This record gives sequence, C-alpha cells and structure tokens, in this order.
Amino acid sequence: MTEPTTSPDVESSGDYVEASSTTAPRKSMTFLGVCDFRIATIFVNGINISMILISVLVAAIRSPLFFKAIFGTLALGLPGLVLSGLGLYGAHKFELWAMYLATAGFLVAVILDGILMNWLGFIVTLIVLIPHAILSHEMRSGIMTQDTYEIEEFIIPQGRDLVDNAHRYMAPNTPAVTE
Repeated sequence: MTEPTTSPDVESSGDYVEASSTTAPRKSMTFLGVCDFRIATIFVNGINISMILISVLVAAIRSPLFFKAIFGTLALGLPGLVLSGLGLYGAHKFELWAMYLATAGFLVAVILDGILMNWLGFIVTLIVLIPHAILSHEMRSGIMTQDTYEIEEFIIPQGRDLVDNAHRYMAPNTPAVTE
C-alpha cells in the first residue's frame, strides 16, 4: 500500500481514498419542493402571526365588549406571537438559540393541543413546528448558515416571480421628484 500525495481521509478495503472524491456538497432539504426551510419558516411564521391577529380582531368585533375581548384573545394568542417572533428572528439572523426556543415552544403547544384534543390547533401548530425543527437541525449541522445560504437558497421559479412581483407592487419605482 502506497501513501497518496495528499492526506487520506477514509480508508476503504485497504486503499486510501481522498476526501474530495468521497464527499459531495451538502444540500438543504426543500419544503414540499417549493423552497428551502429558511424561507418556509419565515413564511409559516408570517402566516401564524397573521392568523393570530385576525382571530383577535374577529373575536373583538363579535363581542359587545370590544376592548375586553381584544385584550383577552390577545393574551391567549401572545405565546404564539412570541414564538413566531422568535422563529422569524432566528430564521432571518441564523440565530440557533432563537430557533431552539421557538421549536421547543411549538413542540409544547403541539403536545398540549394533542392532550386537549384541539385538533385544528394541533394541525396548525404542527405545520408551523415542522419547518422550525428542520431548519434548526440544518443550522445545527452547518448546512444552513449565513456563509452557505447563497448555495443552499432555493425557491421555484414561479415563487421567485411571485416574490419579485410582490416587491414591485409594494415598492414601486417612482420617478424622483425634482424641483
């Protein structure tokens, strides 16, 4: 057996194999084949926050005691708002501690919804939990980091067109006003 010119990484059946020939670039998982889990986490947190705020407003409008209802339902939705806020922060800034806290909080919420047989809450929270858990795993294992995100970012072309159109709609290019 002869020594290779570069340092060996793996020994397989008596032969040295170089690391560059055995390791493939790591790839992040995709969420339903549509986007990477960072985008999915940001999306589901945005939807979750929107659903909580809409439900607070609906409950307040339906109640004769508007402010009492709005504060009561907001207090019930506050844990979800905080957890989604942590998830948004963690996904946006690649902060693993925030992702861990959000994932643990949503896991507790899923367990409580299951115990209390709140099946709608169970399904919604599970939909929010899965992207958090997978993104936390990818961040912990080094697949999804600030340095690797340019390589790991994925969104289908139709999704990219949708984002670009939404951006143009929300921030249109207006001609500069000159005096």
